[in-house]
Amino acid sequence: MSANQVAIDVVSHNVANAATDGYSRQRADLIAASPLRTPQYNIGRGVEVADITRARDSLLDITYRDETSGASYSQRRGMLLGQVEALHGDLDSPGLSTALDQFWTSWSDLAADPSSPAARALVLQAGQELVSHFNRLSNGLDQISATADQRLRYDVDQANALSARIASLNQRIVAAEAGGLTAGDLRDARDLAVDQLSKLASVQVVERSNGSIGVSLRGINVVDGNNATRLVVNTAGATWGVRTESGTAVTNVGGSIGATIDVLNADIGQVRSGLDAIAQQLAIAVNTVHQTGMNAAGQTGILFFDDFGDPTTITARNLTLSADVLADSNAIAAGTPATDPVSGNPVYGAGRNDVAIALSQLREAPQAALGNESIGGSYASSIARIGVAVHAANDNESVHVALAGQADIARSSVSGVNIDEEMVNLIRFQNAYSAAARLVTTADEMLQTILDMKR
Repeated sequence: MSANQVAIDVVSHNVANAATDGYSRQRADLIAASPLRTPQYNIGRGVEVADITRARDSLLDITYRDETSGASYSQRRGMLLGQVEALHGDLDSPGLSTALDQFWTSWSDLAADPSSPAARALVLQAGQELVSHFNRLSNGLDQISATADQRLRYDVDQANALSARIASLNQRIVAAEAGGLTAGDLRDARDLAVDQLSKLASVQVVERSNGSIGVSLRGINVVDGNNATRLVVNTAGATWGVRTESGTAVTNVGGSIGATIDVLNADIGQVRSGLDAIAQQLAIAVNTVHQTGMNAAGQTGILFFDDFGDPTTITARNLTLSADVLADSNAIAAGTPATDPVSGNPVYGAGRNDVAIALSQLREAPQAALGNESIGGSYASSIARIGVAVHAANDNESVHVALAGQADIARSSVSGVNIDEEMVNLIRFQNAYSAAARLVTTADEMLQTILDMKR
């Protein structure tokens, strides 16, 4: 009766936790009790509960966690790259490609009417718009990086909290199983914490003989028994990473933490360097041509973009028009100097437009510094690469999510609670309990008969 009562309690526990996340179906392992030995024979002493075990397949756990980590990596990578893509493809206002086209077109308009102050004003306006777009993109990348940095630090804090919880559960499990019995609910709580940790990073789990587990990230132990190792975000310049408090670097972390690090270090860095290269080459190419021209004030050598005394220091963040051009659009040159027929000195040629034409032709001119692509073509290629990366990340996420779902279904088929099956077990144990109770009643009646005979 006692053994069947325990089995009924286990069924009740299973039914109550049928919808509990991470719960593994439990069962009472009933075995025949050790017989009573007599000189004539061994008499059976009924049934006893050897242990209350849980249904769990560790290999399915490994598959599920690997795929979950991969899905989380691709999801975070796709999300961050999607933000970068959205930054470049703002639907609410013209993008950088449009600003470049308008800039080259303004030079074509000036070439058509090189003496027009209005055409020069339009060149100035187009230049300011172009500068504004470069500055905005650079600032936008800064904001995405700052947000990604916050996500990274939050994820690392979550990983530390989960590692500490796993270590604490290790300690409780070892104590609870010291007598040889299984602490199923505590193990479920620990496995759920490991599942959650696998979303943040790629984990490897090792079962210890005493019931505890060790958890490592790419060979670096973060949980060993009841000890947890804290992780910290490590930044050096524009490079992010994760290390232990003792200074051991964790590389190829995987999960959302690994994706955030990779996007910060590689993807955003590449987009930023590409944008800076385009801004720098734009300024150098335009300045080189513009300096050959003479404006209406008779000035030559005027920079259109500020080069800060060193063109290699120009970036998308600091790109700006020169002080001369900002102060007066008439400082813009449309053509090279004419030659004074009397003195032979260079003088302003009111109708000359060769500089404006040359600048308008930069629209399609290949630039060696940009891999022989034009300035606009280089930017278009950069946008295309981002789009391809986003598409690949989304495809990978779909694959990993599907595989993780399949692994979870397989795992649930082993560990999940089937209400119909539990009801069948309940009836079975209830009948066994009733039969055992009937035996007790019969034994009591037999004893009463004997007592009545002695009266």
